[in-house]
Amino acid sequence: MEKLENNRITRDGANDLAILLNRNNPLKILDLGYNRLEDDGAILIADAITYANTNLQKLSIKSNNIGAKGLCALAEALERNLVLTHIYIWGNRLEEAGCIAFKKLIDNSRLKLENTDVQPYVVDGKTYLCELTSDISMFYYWQPAHGDGVLNTLIEAF
Repeated sequence: MEKLENNRITRDGANDLAILLNRNNPLKILDLGYNRLEDDGAILIADAITYANTNLQKLSIKSNNIGAKGLCALAEALERNLVLTHIYIWGNRLEEAGCIAFKKLIDNSRLKLENTDVQPYVVDGKTYLCELTSDISMFYYWQPAHGDGVLNTLIEAF
């Protein structure tokens, strides 16, 4: 797992990440939450996970200022890459086209509600997404912060 959340990664950094993902590395979980990928960065990541990367299973892109264009690209990537089963998108610009794309994934059972942090609903014919409590952090491996476990972890590291 690679946790790169809250690192001020922009679309330029997303280009470098896309190059890495295109190499089909063994990375299974990638947390890019709370960066500044925006649409351009999301599209670069989507292209990489659509065709090249067949190992990534879980992706968090929460709060990256991604709009409909980027979210639609990610939804399309999810349709094509059947290994990627979890995606977390809350906190982006959830414009209707992006909401519809993710509603379609959920309605077609390509994306399960327990594998994302959004749920679609329709009001007056308009599609929205609401936040669910699912989060990629439930897959983190937490090391002890105090006590004997910390000492043992440090000893093993050296």
